[in-house]
Amino acid sequence: MEEEKKEVKPDKEKESEIDAIIQKVKSRLSSEYNELLQILKRPSRFLWSNFLMGVVRGIGIAIGVTILGGVGVTIVLLILGKMAHAPLLGHFVSRLMEIIKGTATNHIY
Repeated sequence: MEEEKKEVKPDKEKESEIDAIIQKVKSRLSSEYNELLQILKRPSRFLWSNFLMGVVRGIGIAIGVTILGGVGVTIVLLILGKMAHAPLLGHFVSRLMEIIKGTATNHIY
């Protein structure tokens, strides 16, 4: 039987790798701890930055909804435009398109 050879690192190499990992963990924890301390020292800055982020998100949502709404209405109007010439529904679809476009008169059909 052949013996499997495992690569065994000397203890000093293992210790240096472990020390490097520990140092990385400590640096990450200390940076997160420092950020938390900054928030606790100046809560007004934290609140102000969150407020501004909320305003920017709200503006982004409003712009996105406006664009998607316009695209949606355009698609609906294109579909209804194709249906306006249908034999049975044509009259109702053309009336609906007038209402959507805002050119409808007050006549009741």
